[in-house]
Amino acid sequence: MKTPLIEVSHISVMTHENRVLFKDLNMHFSQEKVAIIGRNGVGKSTLLKILSGKITPQQGRVVLQTEPYLVCQYLNKQRGNPEVEMTLRWFEQASISSKSLKEEFAAAGLRPPTQILEQKAFSHGEFRKLKLLMGKLSHPQLLILDEPTQGLDERGILWLKSWLAKWQNGLIVVSHEPQLLQDFEDFFIVAETGCRYFSGNFETLQEELEKEHRASEIRYLRNLNRLIEKEEHISHIARRRGRKKRYGRVSELDRATPKQRLNQKRDGAQVKHGRMKKIRDTHLAAAREWTKSTRRSLGVKLPLALPTPELPKNEGPIITMENVSFELKGRSLFKDIHLCQERERLALIGPNGAGKTTLLEIMLGKRSPTSGFVKRKENRIGSIAQGGSDWIVDETVLSYLSLNSYVNSQETLAELLIAHKFPLALAQRPMHSLSPGERVRAALICLFQRLPAVELLILDEPTYSLDLVGQRSLTNALKVWPGGLIIASHSMNFLEDIGMDKYWELGK
Repeated sequence: MKTPLIEVSHISVMTHENRVLFKDLNMHFSQEKVAIIGRNGVGKSTLLKILSGKITPQQGRVVLQTEPYLVCQYLNKQRGNPEVEMTLRWFEQASISSKSLKEEFAAAGLRPPTQILEQKAFSHGEFRKLKLLMGKLSHPQLLILDEPTQGLDERGILWLKSWLAKWQNGLIVVSHEPQLLQDFEDFFIVAETGCRYFSGNFETLQEELEKEHRASEIRYLRNLNRLIEKEEHISHIARRRGRKKRYGRVSELDRATPKQRLNQKRDGAQVKHGRMKKIRDTHLAAAREWTKSTRRSLGVKLPLALPTPELPKNEGPIITMENVSFELKGRSLFKDIHLCQERERLALIGPNGAGKTTLLEIMLGKRSPTSGFVKRKENRIGSIAQGGSDWIVDETVLSYLSLNSYVNSQETLAELLIAHKFPLALAQRPMHSLSPGERVRAALICLFQRLPAVELLILDEPTYSLDLVGQRSLTNALKVWPGGLIIASHSMNFLEDIGMDKYWELGK
């Protein structure tokens, strides 16, 4: 047996909201290749930070026999940031010939080192490639990658797959990317019910995750039923206290307590208990209604048909662009773009740094073009930025849909969430507390049902950070979307699956 590079003994981790992520977890890793799988929000990134020694668990022990190299999921790509400056210095000081370094950069789809290391700004994909390349050339005994394909173009994903296939040292990867996961045979599944090892191919793994998703909804419903039982128990105790209070008042009358004082005590008690009863009744009624709705919805044979919005009559272009050009620090990203977008499906593709996100921001009015003219009808547009960063709000999915959609019953809402395969429990949490993948799915459901109806969806890397169940759900939803679509994505398989009318390639 190989000597373990990492030994984990009885670790337990809880979130700031006291939600348990891991309890009494034991594991060890040697020089093997393992993919860590699990739905959004179960703690995969937290586990990687524990395994790399970046954070300490609240309980238990982690023993590292080596210093792992970790590439985090979320990278600050702004110049001046310590991590960025450290990465650039590493390449400048690396004992690698300039010819070899230039070849490595070219293989990753990056411009020559003399150009890219002097850039004033990086795209998400460009900086991730630099971090991955640094990990490859460092040859650590243990390489830990958190969503390494996030933001990578197609060329970058193929480059990553090629050198990971030849990697001889230890490798731990968290990923939702099917292209990458197909190369693994050892999986570690992280779930709310516990963690376990899985050996098999990727197709079998997908079936396992679908079963787990269904089982988690049943568990959630069971917990709601327990909540109702608890509320009814509390209500029973309250009724008993009320009877005792009434008996006590009769006793006080027998003792001839002054009437004025007796009325003061009675009024205070009535106000207090009336307020408590109102709160109890409200909570109990809401829990009962949601439980009934979810129980009925889960009883329906899946899959449910996805409800799609009824769009108004097409009234012409939603976005118009004339001679739009953009330059960044003297570098031209695109020039003389013309667009008359109605309800067609347009895909923006191209390498990292080509300007796809910038072009979307210009369409939405979040950035001004260097030259040219843009006109838009904002009330007809819905958008989701990478990771749902423009949906970091205090509202829950339930509260948003209750105020901004046609949904008029808890049962309809429950069926809607189940049809989208969105976890029922997450619908009651503020969207700012969701993981990026969860938030993207939540935002899409909200836009599907928004009133007035959205006629054009603008999505920037919508598969960003999505788990496998989420990717499948997103694909099915966008297939039946009746309005216009503008999507920036590196995943050609995803774009082909949802069906696009036109493709614009930037950076040619």
